[in-house]
This record gives sequence, structure tokens and C-alpha cells, in this order.
Amino acid sequence: MNKRVGIISGSLRCESANTILAKALVLFSPDNSQYIDISNIPLYNQDLEKAYKGGFPTSVEYVQAQVRECTHLILCIPENTKMPSAAMKNFIDWMTRGSPTTRPPLIGKSIVMVSAAGRSCGIHAQESLTKALELDTWLELNLLSNLNKGYNIYDGKTYFDNLQLVNQDVIDELKALMNNL
Repeated sequence: MNKRVGIISGSLRCESANTILAKALVLFSPDNSQYIDISNIPLYNQDLEKAYKGGFPTSVEYVQAQVRECTHLILCIPENTKMPSAAMKNFIDWMTRGSPTTRPPLIGKSIVMVSAAGRSCGIHAQESLTKALELDTWLELNLLSNLNKGYNIYDGKTYFDNLQLVNQDVIDELKALMNNL
């Protein structure tokens, strides 16, 4: 299988720094990457599986199909109270669910985390999510923690202009990340 990278923003805000980073990553490797929008999936609720007779809401199935096509995922993770955002946790919950005829889409993926946050650079959220994913050994994930990136976007440097990533150092780092996957 050829490398296919799915890039997910854990923020539901269109103008969030993590969404801008996610969309910039796609531009750096448009032939083998795609932005996966998770803003339409409902909060995880196992009762929904019963309502869909072992299946999932259409919006979840759509995202699951996109994730299944990928060999790698880059999770752009906001940090909220030193943890990943609720949207990212919700994405993980749905992607670890399989149906009677399909395996959970997250199984076997290589995962890198990127964060745009405050002073911590999102490291707390990345560590929290890494620990949780490491406990789920049945997912057979390849956590590429050595490639993780975190940025303090409040350090006085210019990172964004008109909803575009403009910091050349960050652009160069993220291009290198895409090349190293």
C-alpha cells in the first residue's frame, strides 16, 4: 500500500491555529494526503450503534472510510486544560469502533501529533493522548513520537496571516515532517 496521510484538526473552530496547521500540511504533500474534517461527527454514544443496528451514523462512516484509506495520521491537537480537545477524544472514540463486518479504522495506523498552543507547545495534550493510545495495545499503532511537533503560538513571533501559515521556520519543519513519514 502506498503512503496515504490523513490530517485531522482536533479543533472544531474554522479559524483555529491547529486547523490552519492541518490544512497547511495537506498543501505540503497534496498527492498523498487529505484533510479529514471531524466537525460533523456526533458525540460518541454506544446507543447510536444500537439505533443503526451495529452500524454508525453516516457522518461517522464517512470519516471512518477516509481513515481506512490512510497509512498515516497526523493529529493536530489543541491543548485544553493540559489534555487533548474533546473533539480529538471523540474522534479517537469513534475510530476505535468496528462494526460486525469491519475492523476499527484506527488499527495499524502510524500516528504523529502536531500542536499549536501556548507555553507548553501542546506537549501535555500530546503526552496524555500518547499514554492513552499506548494502553490500547490491540490497536497495533505505530506512534511516531520522535516526529511530534509543538509550537508556542503566543511567543511574539508571527505564525499566521489571513488564516495562512506564514512562519518560514514552521513551514520548513512541517515540510520535513511530511517528507520523513
